[in-house]
Amino acid sequence: MSHLSVKRISAGYGKHNVIENISFDLDAGTLMGMIGANGSGKTTLLKALCGILPHRGSSELGSSVLEALPPKQLARLVSYIP
Repeated sequence: MSHLSVKRISAGYGKHNVIENISFDLDAGTLMGMIGANGSGKTTLLKALCGILPHRGSSELGSSVLEALPPKQLARLVSYIP
């Protein structure tokens, strides 16, 4: 079972989607890096997962659906430092 499960995340700015249908699973203790050109959606994905940016799709951390959590509880589980 994965510790972080991301399913079909799509997000962007205004009416322009930067990322579409991103899905992946990470097991607990796994490190992941993202590589891509400027403007390819790396930061957009991170902001969507942290709840900073509105998005479609879902993400689960352990047994918690991140999109269903109140802001204070979400902030205890995930963060983003630019």
